[in-house]
Amino acid sequence: FKKHYRMTKVKARMLMAKYRKPWNEKRRRPPVPIEQAVLATLWWLANKSTYRSTGDRFNMDRGTNHRVVLRFCKLLYNKRATYIKWPRGDELPAISAQFRRFPNVIGAVDGTHVEIPRPKNDDSYNNRKLTASIQVQLVCDRKQRFTDVFCGYPGSAHDARVWKESPLYKLLSSEQNDMPTQYHLLGDSAYPLDIFLMRPYRNTGQLTPKQINFNTIHSSSRMVIENAIALLKGKFRRLKYLEITKLRNAKFYIIAAVCLHNYILGDDNTYGNTDMSSSEDDSESETSQPSQDTEEEDEEESSTGTMEAELKRDAIADSL
Repeated sequence: FKKHYRMTKVKARMLMAKYRKPWNEKRRRPPVPIEQAVLATLWWLANKSTYRSTGDRFNMDRGTNHRVVLRFCKLLYNKRATYIKWPRGDELPAISAQFRRFPNVIGAVDGTHVEIPRPKNDDSYNNRKLTASIQVQLVCDRKQRFTDVFCGYPGSAHDARVWKESPLYKLLSSEQNDMPTQYHLLGDSAYPLDIFLMRPYRNTGQLTPKQINFNTIHSSSRMVIENAIALLKGKFRRLKYLEITKLRNAKFYIIAAVCLHNYILGDDNTYGNTDMSSSEDDSESETSQPSQDTEEEDEEESSTGTMEAELKRDAIADSL
């Protein structure tokens, strides 16, 4: 069961019980049972089966299966704050303690591409591998649970651009941010240095031993996000290629998979209840023009940081 549906029978039954009432509400046609809906959704996300073959497995026609999977993913999307929680206040010390080698880390951030069918007359979704994709930005803790997700930008958008447009960045850089300045995320060299985001020193060939040591520990600590993304995509292989006809539905499938990932891992450390999981609802109008970023521009943009952030990074390097 777990091999096919990515969770135990107990977890699956709990999921069915949780969503039985909202699933059965306001239905004009006889509803597909919640048990059938949950299993069909888990199967479809976990495999690369077509709607037709998945429907055959669960005794539904292609159209019904499509509607059922989309509807259940929307239910999860609307309940995303239950599963994807940004840490706050007195939770921060416990979270940062998980990252033992690098001080005061509350998570690692990275982007991944979800490949999609090539949209007509819109090259902005073409990434550097010349396939069409949607950018997904994820933050996770040391236990590979995702604490933030932001999706919707096209594959041509650089990680730094997606980061600057994300609700999380806007929160952390606003006056409403109540996170003490000692804490920070870890990001790779694609991200700009900031007081709340530590990136490695740019390798100019003249790094000091302290800077080299900083980069080494930073890299090993940041690796958790790459492992978490690999686990997510390995568990829900649909995210390797999302066969959709309407781009606006992509966020429902992607964030539903992230919710299920966290649900499967469990919640033995309960974080705050702030909903920071987001999608770029207006991405079609926002990103109608292809990104003009080049690798040189990315490097230059990402290597700049405030003096305060640079001093903070140097102090951490000295402490390591």
